[in-house]
Amino acid sequence: MSCKVCSNLDPAAVALRKPQHPRSAFRKFDIAALLPEVDKSSRDGCGFCDLLMRIFHRYVPNSKQVLSESKRMAETREGIKCVVGINVRRGEVIPIEFSEPFQEVFATLQLYNPHASVTPYLPGLARLKQPSGETWSKKSLKFFEDCLERCTQNHKSCQQGDALLPKRVLDIGPSDGSVIKLFETRSGQTGRYAALSHCWGDVHIPRTVMDDFRNRLSGIDWDELTQVFKDAVTLARMFDVPYLWIDSLCIIQEGDGGNDWHTEARKMGSYYSNAYFTISSASAPDGSYPFLTDRDPKLLPATFKLFEHDPDSPTVCTRLIPRREEKRSDLFGRISTRAWCWQENVLSIRVLHFVPTELVWECKSELLSECDYRPDNIYAMGLINALEGVELDPMTKWHSLIQAYSQRSITKESDRLTAVGAVAEKVSAYIRSEYHAGLWRSDLPRQLLWELPSQQSPEYLRPWPFENNHPSWSWASVEGRLRLGSETFGGSVKANNARVDTSYRALVPVARIESVECKPAPQNPFGEVKGGHMIVHGEVAQARMVCDDPFVADSYKLKNPMRSNVKHDFSPDCILEKKSLGGISRSRGKKKDDDGWQVQRPGFTADVYLLIVCVIKKPNGTPWAFDGLVLSGGSEGNTHSRIGFFSHTGNTFPWRTTTSRIKLI
Repeated sequence: MSCKVCSNLDPAAVALRKPQHPRSAFRKFDIAALLPEVDKSSRDGCGFCDLLMRIFHRYVPNSKQVLSESKRMAETREGIKCVVGINVRRGEVIPIEFSEPFQEVFATLQLYNPHASVTPYLPGLARLKQPSGETWSKKSLKFFEDCLERCTQNHKSCQQGDALLPKRVLDIGPSDGSVIKLFETRSGQTGRYAALSHCWGDVHIPRTVMDDFRNRLSGIDWDELTQVFKDAVTLARMFDVPYLWIDSLCIIQEGDGGNDWHTEARKMGSYYSNAYFTISSASAPDGSYPFLTDRDPKLLPATFKLFEHDPDSPTVCTRLIPRREEKRSDLFGRISTRAWCWQENVLSIRVLHFVPTELVWECKSELLSECDYRPDNIYAMGLINALEGVELDPMTKWHSLIQAYSQRSITKESDRLTAVGAVAEKVSAYIRSEYHAGLWRSDLPRQLLWELPSQQSPEYLRPWPFENNHPSWSWASVEGRLRLGSETFGGSVKANNARVDTSYRALVPVARIESVECKPAPQNPFGEVKGGHMIVHGEVAQARMVCDDPFVADSYKLKNPMRSNVKHDFSPDCILEKKSLGGISRSRGKKKDDDGWQVQRPGFTADVYLLIVCVIKKPNGTPWAFDGLVLSGGSEGNTHSRIGFFSHTGNTFPWRTTTSRIKLI
């Protein structure tokens, strides 16, 4: 008989369960049971619920306390402390999550069959190979050897021919005590080299500067290298690759006015594309952590008897799945949160990922894990084919690329455009348009309508990043997950489930861009810009903005001039603050210490300006919605800065507009 709580983890029984309410916090699960229910079912004799409780006590910290609190809250109807969420599909592993709704995920793991034969009682459970307990041995690295041999011999889309060497590489030689030295290649010189994708982190890493450049051509002391660099050298030697490219050592970082860095940053895309393979040190949060090492014991698979008190019970395995939160990235792969590493993955032909749980191979033709299961849970996976299909619809592809890229963090805000510049240069071959600080001239003004949705942070907005001098109309001027393209345009219409075409191309531009001017570094037109402006001709309205709490996105409203009790939402670009002389601006905050920031908390009201950029029209041609920018008041005539995005539904615009020619900085 099937258990009413867990359905015996049987896909057929799960299919007969009443589905979760579509607005429920548990709708992503096939089974969502309260922890006390699972515990009671376990004590009443359900072997599958008993397995779930044993897994719970194995993986959840302070499990007894969590269980006790869950029972108390269930009895008093005070709330829910822990939910057991499960998804069951035939032929797949069973993901299990222990979490407090809308609060904390205690543990996420996978249940699988470690045996070659079918597991009795769970015949549909996927079979996985056991990953190695270390990453340094030849036995464990044979997985990469086999993948590399198959790729180079059989994958047509991965063939490279004679690869041009970068301007400089590390000549690492064989593992016989050879001296490692910086090597300047000849123009047009070809060869085989590996590239390293790594997190610089907060520790000191060796860099090449003008003062020691000549010395590095003679040799680099082994002890000067970080552990990640040493492991990269060791790995390249194991695969008989004579050269290694590492950004901090092969690009002059200081002492030449930034000339070499700006020049080489533009070439980084080709350096990763031409590499024989890229080494992704995903398990190392900074240079001091080895990636050729023994695995963390808590990430190794755990074996359970399916039925604990049955001596003949089959066994199953579980493995902990690393979570994506950046605040835990020191354990679960900080590299998957970094902006520079995103581009390195997108442009590589082959990547050897050393993730905390296993080894993962990725090339243009395959994505394989050491345990023989597609590792969809790993955040960085699939980027290697992110440019696939760019020739069919390059603008839509660009939108999806930037949405993914915007979720990454970067140490120097001035690098935000440079770190995606090589990808932009590749896309430019298909868009064939001028490029201005992340936006394409041929698609303006629609590309101005990017947004940072408030849902990404239920409580707090971020301040305007320090050291960010990109023009306010560029998405690169802010920090956080963006929405753009069809994800943003006509947002208010989509929210109301309107039956009208809200595709990207259905937006009719009503603002006209007369001119755009940016100031990129001369060595790299796709890199950093210092300032810039555009002249826009369009309909502009003055409005009154009210804000109860500058930290909270939902507290920013626009007053309706015709109905004083009606207020309209808009999406602020970051924390905003009222200027001492009136007006409004983005807030950089006040530096509190190395770990935080602070701004004035009280609410305020201020005058702002609304620029209508695009209109969505009904089939009969009448307006349905207006999308545009919220602007700060210009202190120099008609000069304005962007501070937010609005999308207003209705066949009329409630604010009185005038046709204006403004300068947007």
